[in-house]
Amino acid sequence: MSVIYNIGDNGPAGGIIFYDKGVFSDGWRYMEAAPEAIVDEIFYKTLDARLAGEGGSREFVAQWGYQRGRDNLISGYKESTSVYTSSEIGSGKRNSELILNELRITGELNHASDKWTPPYAALLCSKFSFNGFNDWFLPSKDELNLMYINLRMKGLGSFRTERDKTLDEFGASLNSEGDTKHFYWSSTGTPPPGGGGRDMNAWAQNFINGKHRSMFRQVYCSARAARTF
Repeated sequence: MSVIYNIGDNGPAGGIIFYDKGVFSDGWRYMEAAPEAIVDEIFYKTLDARLAGEGGSREFVAQWGYQRGRDNLISGYKESTSVYTSSEIGSGKRNSELILNELRITGELNHASDKWTPPYAALLCSKFSFNGFNDWFLPSKDELNLMYINLRMKGLGSFRTERDKTLDEFGASLNSEGDTKHFYWSSTGTPPPGGGGRDMNAWAQNFINGKHRSMFRQVYCSARAARTF
């Protein structure tokens, strides 16, 4: 007999169930959010200490990526781009694959080997391994919103809900937009103004009030991995 999960239950990977589509189709029925994230040791321990602070949360903090290279290859603007990242439920895994592929093409994944440059959000989620499960991804805009509604609003998941400066090793702000660790990245890009030019933003969500914001992709926001099963 198949196990039936409810919203808020612990999933098979040790995460928290935040979505049940009601039927098993396309290889999955449920989505679980990673528990308060532990930075994978494939990356530098100094990164964890620097971004989290002594005794603080160890959730991923990263840029979205894609700041150079080919124009308009990752975007939420379907008509004028050759790669489309969707906002829909069920699209996060594919979005993450598209993002990682583009970062490889532009050479930006090279930054993952630099201990002073945090790896990108989709990369961190894809490299995350917990309880023997390594099929995590950066959730889409709509998936992230379900995390907010079904977990954050019910006091589950230990999400960041306070404003907190993200600082570099010299104590200077890493963000041009102020306190942004309470924003969470989605894997959904946003269209450039007028549908032309380089797309420099992606959707993030404020986990204090639930509002969505088109954020510059170099900003450091939090990231919470998800998986389907």
